[in-house]
Amino acid sequence: MLAQRIVTALVLITLFGGAVLVLPNKTLAVVLAITVMLGAWEWTEFSAVRNPRLKISYVLLTAIVMLGIYRFSVITNVLFVAAIWWCVALVWVAVAQRCGVRSFIPPPIITALLGWLVLVPAWAALVELHRHTEAGPIIVLVLMILIWCADIAAFFAGRQWGRTRLAVKVSPAKTWEGALGGIVASVGLALVATALVDIGVSTVVFLCLALTTVSFSILGDLFESLLKRTAGLKDSGTLLPGHGGVLDRVDSLTAA
Repeated sequence: MLAQRIVTALVLITLFGGAVLVLPNKTLAVVLAITVMLGAWEWTEFSAVRNPRLKISYVLLTAIVMLGIYRFSVITNVLFVAAIWWCVALVWVAVAQRCGVRSFIPPPIITALLGWLVLVPAWAALVELHRHTEAGPIIVLVLMILIWCADIAAFFAGRQWGRTRLAVKVSPAKTWEGALGGIVASVGLALVATALVDIGVSTVVFLCLALTTVSFSILGDLFESLLKRTAGLKDSGTLLPGHGGVLDRVDSLTAA
């Protein structure tokens, strides 16, 4: 299983890394939109939607929302709403850890709408970062590598030294030691990135950004775990060998 997980991760890193560096912004926006649509299909399981027509309708509506955001250039507004949402999600996860994951189970329609708050702003942010400056593709690649590095380090640090549960009611396997391992690895990578690439900000500022980003990536992971436990799911899907579904692979990136 571990070997399968590593091979899948390497393939994804190669494909998405190459796409970020090579593809023009509009083409990358389409590639990322397809990824989001796959995630939207899986998200319907959180809403207990089993009807294929309803699933397809939700995916198509997600595509229309992304197209509208891109067409009318309201990405800044979307990201402002998303920033508020992730603060709400932080409180939600904290309450779930204290009172249990079933202390608040939203109606299916609310869960479906939450999917847009999680997935669509992540797509918008990546597209905006990519086209923002000439260094945009490099910045997006650094962001992706930062989150992947933190995830991998957290996984191995948790296996090796994990003792203290991070949020046992939300995600029993995650530990504080694993989270710390991910943060330490991300700091090291951020230092390397600032030495090799002109990020456009000072090293201190970028380290603060990296720490904040990785901290929120942990929240993204925990929130998806919360929804899976509420829905009685182990994985969001089976598309990616060793990783589960698309959402299982991008959960950290959505909040980051």
